[in-house]
Amino acid sequence: MKKRIILSLILALFCTIGFWCDNSCESRLWTLGIIFIISFVFVMFSIQILYIVFNRFDMKISIKAMLVFIIIEWLIYITLCYPASSIPFDSFYMIDEIYGFYPKTNAHPFLSVMLIGYAMKIGTFLGNNNLGIFIYILFQTVIFYLGLIQNVFLMKKWDVKDRFIKLMLVLYIILPVYFVFCAVDRKDVLYSAFILLYTGVFTNEIKSLKVKIIDLNFLMMNFYGLLCVLLRHNGLAIVLISQIFLIVYNIAKKCNTNLKRNIYTFISVLFLYMLFNKVVYPQLGVGEIEHYRSYATMNSLRFQQTAAYIDKHSDELESNEVDLINKMFRGG
Repeated sequence: MKKRIILSLILALFCTIGFWCDNSCESRLWTLGIIFIISFVFVMFSIQILYIVFNRFDMKISIKAMLVFIIIEWLIYITLCYPASSIPFDSFYMIDEIYGFYPKTNAHPFLSVMLIGYAMKIGTFLGNNNLGIFIYILFQTVIFYLGLIQNVFLMKKWDVKDRFIKLMLVLYIILPVYFVFCAVDRKDVLYSAFILLYTGVFTNEIKSLKVKIIDLNFLMMNFYGLLCVLLRHNGLAIVLISQIFLIVYNIAKKCNTNLKRNIYTFISVLFLYMLFNKVVYPQLGVGEIEHYRSYATMNSLRFQQTAAYIDKHSDELESNEVDLINKMFRGG
């Protein structure tokens, strides 16, 4: 028990430091104290649950039952958050692109723009925009859950002990980050779901010596890799660098079949990424660079800095500075 309390204190301290840093290191002491207490209670409770699962219910709760419980829990949460727990500005902007309020660009990956925007259009067709948002939330939740199921299947294939699989599933049950994440209408969620799927088949590629070039794992790795690079721009770096790692690994291991598979994956993902961005998207009227929005984003920093200065140092402003600020924000 003493070790669990010490571990909980350490993790709670990290949570508090993270909250403090996330709020520009300006949180009040009593706020940090409350965050620390809440973090400690939650972490202690979570560790206790894990301890019970490991020591008392290791073989009594089936993996299938835990998977069913997870999807029920997630569906209940996203339904309570109908249509979504939050819709960031980026998502509104992506929806506006599909509705024609802004020009179509690839500033946000256009596949993400289409999925979010046309889900909203389905809702509009059905007479309820909120329903369109919820359809997208449900879609990304299901994809995330499929990633979890796939990785459980692969862990069983790799002869991972059931108790460790159950530990992973318990974390998915008791940690709110997963179902809370799924309830947010933003491109990062679906991208993360496909990263989860890609990571599973990538790991399976390392653990398996292949006898033929094309099989199910090869096709899934290409498919998931392509979706990762099309759903978020930095997905390209993740997929290509991971494939370079596999190429070097298989050269060292002298696994010629695996090496050919990884070279083909690297080339196919890069080729299709360029095909979509240089051929398909331009044919759909999608611009590569969004000049005016980039300028607007940079100019907004000046307003943010001005607002922060007024909020914290208003007593230091000269009268002529106050007049200039009032003139600017009142439009002259």
